[in-house]
This record gives sequence, C-alpha cells and structure tokens, in this order.
Amino acid sequence: EGQGGEGRERGDEANRFKVARDGSVEDYESDPGRAAEYQTELFQDEPKQAKPPPPPTRRERRFLPVDEPSMDDLHDELKSKVEQGYEFKKLIYSEEDDDDTDAQWIRRLNLTDVVDLADVPLNRSYDKGIVTTIAGQHQTDGYRDGVGTQALFNNPYSIAFNKKTAELYVSETDNNCIRKLKLIPEIGGHEYGRHEAVAAAGGGGGKHVGELQSSTRRTQYAAEVTTVVRPLVARRGYRPLQDGPVSQALFACCFTLGFHPITDDLLILDSPNHRVRALSPSGQVRTYAGGDVGYDEQKIGYEDGPASEARFYYPFGMAIGPSGSVYISQPYHSIIRKISYPQMEVTTIAGVLNTQGNHDGPRLNATIAGPRSMASDNDENIFFIDYKNMVIRKIDRENVTTVSGAPERGFFGGMDGHPDETTFVYPEGISVDDNGNILVADTVSMRVRMLEKGTYESHPIAGRVLDDSHRPKPPPGKILDDTKPDGPASKAFFESPWSICPGAQGDLFVVDKYGSTIRRIDSYLPPKDDPK
Repeated sequence: EGQGGEGRERGDEANRFKVARDGSVEDYESDPGRAAEYQTELFQDEPKQAKPPPPPTRRERRFLPVDEPSMDDLHDELKSKVEQGYEFKKLIYSEEDDDDTDAQWIRRLNLTDVVDLADVPLNRSYDKGIVTTIAGQHQTDGYRDGVGTQALFNNPYSIAFNKKTAELYVSETDNNCIRKLKLIPEIGGHEYGRHEAVAAAGGGGGKHVGELQSSTRRTQYAAEVTTVVRPLVARRGYRPLQDGPVSQALFACCFTLGFHPITDDLLILDSPNHRVRALSPSGQVRTYAGGDVGYDEQKIGYEDGPASEARFYYPFGMAIGPSGSVYISQPYHSIIRKISYPQMEVTTIAGVLNTQGNHDGPRLNATIAGPRSMASDNDENIFFIDYKNMVIRKIDRENVTTVSGAPERGFFGGMDGHPDETTFVYPEGISVDDNGNILVADTVSMRVRMLEKGTYESHPIAGRVLDDSHRPKPPPGKILDDTKPDGPASKAFFESPWSICPGAQGDLFVVDKYGSTIRRIDSYLPPKDDPK
C-alpha cells in the first residue's frame, strides 16, 4: 500500500490489486505472502523515477536566460551586474554547510573571485551621505549629560524628532530615562532646521532636497544632551508607575517614542506597565491608554474599548498617523491595535489573535508573526516590521500586504533590489520620510536601507558590507579600526542600528544601540537625475 498509494492504473492487475486491498484486507493478514506477490506483479517492471532537480532559486533565475548559458557566460554576466552596482556579499563557508543558501549558489558557480566587494559602492548614491556621531562615545556605556562625546548613554532604544522645535528625544532602556538632544552646528555652520530647510522650501528654486544638499556645503552638528525623564532603575519585580509632573513621574521602562501631530504630546510606550503614557509640552505625564492586563489567560492584556479601559500586553511598536490616531503593535498576540483620535477608542485592526503566520489578505484575516516597529505615511498607511518573518508589511484601509522581503532568504548583509528579492535580517527600526520612502534599520545586517515609495525597491543608505564574522571587513592588508566608525556612508559601520527617524534637512538620525551612540547621516536622497 505504501508503494502503491491509491493504486496505479496498469490494466486488470492494478484494478485487481485495488479491489483486493480495499475489499479483502483480512486475506492479506492471513496470507502475507500473497500480498507480497501482488506487489511483485505490479511493480517489478516499473523503472525507478529519478528525483526531479530542485527549481532554481530567485537569484539563479535572475541570471539564467532560457538558453542556459555556459559558465563563462554566467561569469561575465555577474561581473557586469557588479559594475552596474548590484550588491553581492562575500561570505566564507565551510564544507559542512548543507543548507540551500547563497553560499552554495556562489560555490556551485565558482564565482567567489567576483563577489569580494568591500571597496565597491553598491550604487551611485551610496556615498552621498557622511555618517557622524552626534552624541555618546562608541562602545562606552554610562549616564552623563553633555555635548557630543561628553554625553554617555546605556542602551539607547528609540528616537523621535520634534518637527516644531527641531529637537530629538531618545529613550534608554538600561538607564530608564528620556534624553533631549539639541543640535549645535560646527563653527561657522547654520542653525539646524533653519538655513537648509528654508532653502529647500523656497530658496532652492524647486530643487530636490538631495540635489540641493549635494551642491552646497553641508553643516555638521553635535548634540547637547539633557535629561527630560529622570533615570530610575526598577528593582526586579517592581514596576514603578506614577503620573504627574515630569520631575516626579515614574516609568517601569521607557520604550518607543513618538510625537502626536495635534496635541504635541510626546507619547511613550511604558511596555512593562502595559500602557501608553503621554508627556505634555507643559511637562505633565498622564496615562494615554491602557491599564491592568486582567486575568483571562486566553485574552491576557487584550481588550478593546475606551482607551481608559482597554488592555494591552507589552506593547512594542508605535506609529502616529496625521489624523492623530495611534497604532500599537502587540507581538505577544501578533496583532495591531488602533487608538482613534479624538474618540479615544481602542480597536484591533489587523491580525488574528494568538495566531502567527505570514498570510496577506483582509486585515482581520491576515496573519502576522511578531509585529514590532511601525511607521505611518502621509496617507496614514501603516508600515510595520513583521519580525519573525523578516519582511516589511503594509496596512491600508482594507488589507495587509507584504511590500518587501523574502522570509526564506534572509542572511547577513541582506540583498537589495526588487521587493521579491530583498532580504532583511531581523530589522528593528522603521520610519517613513515626507517623500513616502520607507527607511529601515536592518539591525543584524548592521545597515540602514531605504525602500522607494511605490516600487519598494531597496537601496542601501549606510553601513559597510559584512563578512562571515558579522563584522565590517577592512580593506586588504589593513586592520579594522573599530574606534572610528564614522565616515562616508559606504565605509561607516554600525554596531546595531536600532531606531531611525528623518530630520529636517534631508538627513537621518539613527540609534546605534549597542554602540551606545546617536548617529547622523547628513544626506541620503540622490538627485533626481542620478541613475540608480
């Protein structure tokens, strides 16, 4: 039966075998020799079917025309792709690797000599920006206010930009505090958010921001760091919670930050307290939404309704739309929640409660696996990181769709290009700029990347290509100096880009969590006429 399946149609013998199998099982048990004889009669003449070759991977299909080129043709084509700016990552593998990875693809084609691209720009816009550290000391943990490298951080976590004051706010998980960063220009430079922003808005003759910046000298900045929410390291099992003046307010842990576009409140996810907190411009802290988690094991921390009565469970990511509505990711339940504004009602808008998966479709039928960081565009489409699937997904008015990423193909130094070929490796941060481009902190790949609006084609912004040791690769014959991580975008490296937000001058700010620093990429948008 195991060989025959449902019976193979080979004339009367096959039919006789099927009838005997279905109608005379007892005879088989009493006469196993006869059953074996039937098997011999039916299958002794059948040739063994050769196992079909596996279908080509996405990467193989990319280079294999219909006429199946020779190895030399493949070699030449790959070199041509390299010259055009396509990205390939050099990895070193042992013979013990037995997974169907890019390593085997490279090894099969014997092309390892053309994938060493440590010194080859990935595309022509990759070196548009300069990466600088505006606050903190590289790989030095601590707590200290000050200017630039005088300040110290301990696991900075989330960053938010206040467009009205041109100031940055950063949360720290280990110090359990919130710091404010005011940008101070270098000597002879322009005040941040003034000169370049005005020029881009009206004085630049309608130039694209990237074009304007590439044609003028760009001011570099350091940040003056001050404490907004005082540090308090909670004892184990103790979750401090107190509203009131910011000087007296208590948080269990300050996680994700975001500015409300209408009230100007700084919203804070106090995740261990299962609440969204708000810090007003006047310095008052209040609970914005959430409360106790409840005691229903099946729905712990899950209840929709008025914001003051709704329940969350370790809220993780937050996006704030132009309407003022707040969107919260809840990885424990693999769902997305919404706090409407001004109604202040909490509803579940995407995902199936307690069900993980990677299925697109209508919002409440789609399945998600560990949603994390989120961001909203100007049309209030919500983009979020589906962490366990390692993809970027979008929530519109009706559906959840995957816009970029191939979950089965993630690897260190993820691939850029077409959305179906792009790979991420456990990204943590996401944001959307005013042009609708999606910005991603691809944490394990140690790179910052951009998905173009509409096409979602991926391009690198900053971060050096990694080798198999998961560390930046120095030029041949040189030793890596990891005490100097700044420089041109393609040469700079990050320990762990964790959170990201666009600034006011076509620049980006990045939390380098395990580097304990705040970094700035002064330009990332190429001129419109710059071919990709």
